[in-house]
Amino acid sequence: MKMAQISKISLALCSTAFALLASPSASAADPDIQGCWQGESIVQYFQDGRSKTQGGDCSFQVTADRISMRCAGRTGEAFVVYAYRITKPGTYTATMVSHSSRPDLVGGSRDHQYRIEGERLFMTTNPQTTVPAPPTAAVKVESVSVRTACK
Repeated sequence: MKMAQISKISLALCSTAFALLASPSASAADPDIQGCWQGESIVQYFQDGRSKTQGGDCSFQVTADRISMRCAGRTGEAFVVYAYRITKPGTYTATMVSHSSRPDLVGGSRDHQYRIEGERLFMTTNPQTTVPAPPTAAVKVESVSVRTACK
């Protein structure tokens, strides 16, 4: 896996991970989401109709106001941190505050939707792209993560 692929995957998973932070109350994070998660799968849907499914090479920790993520690949690791704010129940806006291999992405914001079923977190986001989107652009990303013990 190339570092650019790790960056795209980590951005997508991190972005969707911030959906974990949304709660019915716009004034506080959802304590059920806080803790540690391991990605299980991520599906990218492209403008040209293709989709790509990958394993979950990312783990992340959610606190009251941040998500810190580590994604591993053949070419190394990427570390990404987001800040978030809840905009409505099940939706949050996440802003990237640091990225170890793609500092050009810092400052970007994206909306995310989520739901938790048992110990699994389901997240969806729609990456920002030009209009019309290029055929190879990911226009939707869905991920599944499972709760893990924090180390």
